Amino acid sequence: MPTILVVDDEETIVELLRELLVEEGYLVTTATSTAATLPLVRGGHFDLILSDTMGSRPPDLFAWLGELRSATTDRVLIFSAYPPTSFSGWQEKGYAGVIGKPFDLDALLTTVARLTAKAADAGS
Repeated sequence: MPTILVVDDEETIVELLRELLVEEGYLVTTATSTAATLPLVRGGHFDLILSDTMGSRPPDLFAWLGELRSATTDRVLIFSAYPPTSFSGWQEKGYAGVIGKPFDLDALLTTVARLTAKAADAGS
C-alpha cells in the first residue's frame, strides 16, 4: 500500500485530501505545520509527499522547500496558490511536480497514482 504524507496549514484541505486518498487505497499521514513535517520526513519513508507551500512567502517559500528536499529522498509534489511559474527549475531541484490551487481532484488523483506507481517501480 503506497504511503503519502499530506502537508498543508489548512486543516480542511488536509482532512479532505486524507479522506480522498484513503478511499483510493493509500496509507496517509498528515501534518499541518512546518515544525511537524520535518521530523516525520526525517523519521520515515513516504512514497509521495504532497505539500502545500504552508503560507510561506518568497524567499521563505524556497527556504522551506529546500529544507524539505534536503531532508528526504522521497518524491515531493508541491501544490500552491502561487502560480506554477513561481517554481521555475522544479525538476532540476528534484520535485516531482507542481500543481496550482485550486486543483482539480481528478487530475490530482491521476498525478498521485502515476507518481506512487513510479515509486513502486523504483523500489522493486
